Amino acid sequence: MDRKLHFFLRKSFFRALYFMGVGHLLKFINNRNLLVPILLFHRVSDDSDPYWSPLSTDSFRKIIGFFGNKYKYRHLDDLFHTNVEEIKSSCFVVFDDAYRDFLDNVVPFLNENKVPVTMFVPTESVETGKPIWTTWLNMCIHETNAKQIILKDGKNTLHYNLSSESGKIVAAKELTMCLKKLSYAKFHNSFKEIINQTGEGLYRKNIAVMSWSEINNTKSTVDYQSHTVTHPMLENIEEADSLTREIKESRMIMESKLGTPIKYISYPIGSYSDKVTEEAKKHYEAAFAVDGRLVNLRKIKDTNYRYRIPRFNVSDSDPYELFFRINGFHKLFGR
Repeated sequence: MDRKLHFFLRKSFFRALYFMGVGHLLKFINNRNLLVPILLFHRVSDDSDPYWSPLSTDSFRKIIGFFGNKYKYRHLDDLFHTNVEEIKSSCFVVFDDAYRDFLDNVVPFLNENKVPVTMFVPTESVETGKPIWTTWLNMCIHETNAKQIILKDGKNTLHYNLSSESGKIVAAKELTMCLKKLSYAKFHNSFKEIINQTGEGLYRKNIAVMSWSEINNTKSTVDYQSHTVTHPMLENIEEADSLTREIKESRMIMESKLGTPIKYISYPIGSYSDKVTEEAKKHYEAAFAVDGRLVNLRKIKDTNYRYRIPRFNVSDSDPYELFFRINGFHKLFGR
C-alpha cells in the first residue's frame, strides 16, 4: 500500500474512533483509576534528519493544543505535593537531552499557552557543547569520509559499511544498538574507537545543545532537572563509583550552576535496574523512566514506585492516535 494512503487511512481510523467516543471512554476509565500521562519529548524542529527524525513544530503545537482540551497541564511537582483527586485529569510535559531547538521552538509557545514544562539536562553535553552520544554518533557517521568502521568484538571483527548515505544510516542504527549493550567501560572504549575512525564531526547549529547561560536565563519559566552526566545506559554500569558519579554529580553540577535545588532525575534511554534506583534514592526525591505507561497516582507515595515513574515517549505526530495510544488502545491489540 502507498505510504501516503496508509497514513491517510490510519489518521481517518483514529479520528472516526475518537468521534464515536471510544477515546473519551478510555480516558474516563483511566481517570477513574487515577492514571495520568507524562508526555516525554526530545527534539522539536522542522529540520530534516534521516538518522533520527525530530517532531515537527506544527505537530508539537497540535499535540499540546489537543491534550490541553482533554487534560489540565500541571507542574511536575504537583505529582508529589497536590491532592490526588485534584490532579486525576492532569497531564505533564517533559523533555530530555537539552537540545537547543527547545528554546526556539518550544519555550515561547509553552509560555504563551501557560503550559508548565520540565527539561532533564545531561550536564556534560551542556559543559562541552556536544550532544548526547547517540546524536553525536549519528553526526560523526553522517559527516565522515571514511568508507567503513571496523570494531573488534572479542574474537570477532565487525565491519560497518559507510560507502553510501543509506549504508551510513543502517550502520548508525546498528552501532547504536551494539553500544547500548556494552558495559560502561567497554562502551567508552568502543565509542572512542569509532570517533577515531570517523573524526569528531561538525556540531551543526540545528543539533546544538543549550548552554548554562541559556538555561539560567530561562529557569524562571522552565523546571530544569537532572539527566545524569554523560547519558549512559545506567543498568550497564558495574562500578559503584561510576554509577554514583553519573547520578550524584549531575545534581551537584546543576545546583552549582543554577543555584536552585535539583530534586528529580530521569534515566537516559529509560535504562535502570534495582541498583540504579537504590543509588537514585540517595540523591533525589523521585526518578523517571520511559516505560510507555500512565502514572498510577495511587502508588505515587510508594518508595519503590517513586523511583521508576513511567513516562510516555511521544513518537506519534497525529494527536488523535497519540491520545488512543497513551490511553491503552494499542495495548488491547498487543501493539
